[in-house]
Amino acid sequence: ALPLPGQEPAPGGDRTAPPPLTVVVVVDQMRPDLLERFGDQFTGGFGRLLAEGAVYTRASHRHGVPHTGPGHASLATGTHPSRHGIVANNWLDRETGQAVYAVDDPAHTIPGDPEAAGRSPASLARPALGEAVRRAHP
Repeated sequence: ALPLPGQEPAPGGDRTAPPPLTVVVVVDQMRPDLLERFGDQFTGGFGRLLAEGAVYTRASHRHGVPHTGPGHASLATGTHPSRHGIVANNWLDRETGQAVYAVDDPAHTIPGDPEAAGRSPASLARPALGEAVRRAHP
């Protein structure tokens, strides 16, 4: 189990040990029965994750915005869209009047195409799982 941000390790716990590796795989719009149906055909890293990892085929998070941006942000942060700030895939910036895509970040460029706008989690208003682990295990 991972500690919550700001939570101390259990008394007597090894504060120098690296945290356990957490890998989250999300496949938009894939029926959960397909993992079971085709699971024996997966090899390598993904096959190992299926065989040795925890697989949740009926996991859900109750929020009213079933779109990619808010859903992935909820999975990454464990919070609702009203808390993490990704309320839709696209929204209108009231100050600029411009449309914003959830992961747009002109401060980051795409390698090989410096003219193209980049992508980042800059719009997230809450820390994601990786940041919480990093804070708990500096």
